[in-house]
Amino acid sequence: MSATRTDAVQRKFFEAEVNCLLRLRHPVVLQILDYGQAVPYEIEGRRGKCRFLALELAPGGELLEYLLLQGDFAFGEQVARTYFKQLIDMIEHVHGQGLVHRDIKPENLLFDENFNLKLADFGFGTDKIGPNGDYMMQGRLGTLGYQAPELQHPEVHDYNGTKVDIFAAGVVLFVMVYRRPPFSHADCSDRFWQKFNLDNSAWWREHENTKVDRAQPPTDVHFRDLINRMLHCSPAWRPTLAEIKAHPWMQGPTADPKILQKELRFRHKIIQNSTDATATNSDSSI
Repeated sequence: MSATRTDAVQRKFFEAEVNCLLRLRHPVVLQILDYGQAVPYEIEGRRGKCRFLALELAPGGELLEYLLLQGDFAFGEQVARTYFKQLIDMIEHVHGQGLVHRDIKPENLLFDENFNLKLADFGFGTDKIGPNGDYMMQGRLGTLGYQAPELQHPEVHDYNGTKVDIFAAGVVLFVMVYRRPPFSHADCSDRFWQKFNLDNSAWWREHENTKVDRAQPPTDVHFRDLINRMLHCSPAWRPTLAEIKAHPWMQGPTADPKILQKELRFRHKIIQNSTDATATNSDSSI
């Protein structure tokens, strides 16, 4: 790809993010503080122009970091339910403002100082009504493991962005509870995706038998039903946000906020210590 084409693509995603964030002035979304294009700079005598985007700080880091912790650090269904409700509130706000995200994943879910989640990275965001006003859109965007199956097939040119966001949210929920993805990607070439659709009971048994945290109790029937519906291969069969909020699993208990904050602060220190140790080892090897 030429430098001119690359710059045009980068400009497109930059402008998409800025346009989305300016419309999403809400605590559930990482806020934009400032931005600019063609801003002059000089570094070590070299001059040029750049784009910049200043966002509010998310001192708690990425959700993904907490899911990758080694040891007995499973969230469990109560904690997962707490944060999944926050995620659904985020998506509801985004869709309510006439937008879709199209890249929902743990790396784009950031913790604030009180360990509440904020949704970030709207480079793939766009109007949910679509370019033709029919709520359908084009373009294979997002991250492979969180992409809905309709994005996996080159012959499928149109898709509904809201249904794509719901599918990705279902993958995030599964990952929060199991600390592993439900499949590599939602395509018939993936063994786990095949089994999910053809032998769903065996698919659940395999995940239970190979879970990262063996001491964690099996997930209940309501959790499995919600996942099965959100990850359905047909967009039309996926639940709406209202149906997700009314689902029996969503009516279960959530984590105590004070206890949760204390636990996540402890985990955050572990993450920081690990990051510092990695940086030290890297410096010593130079």
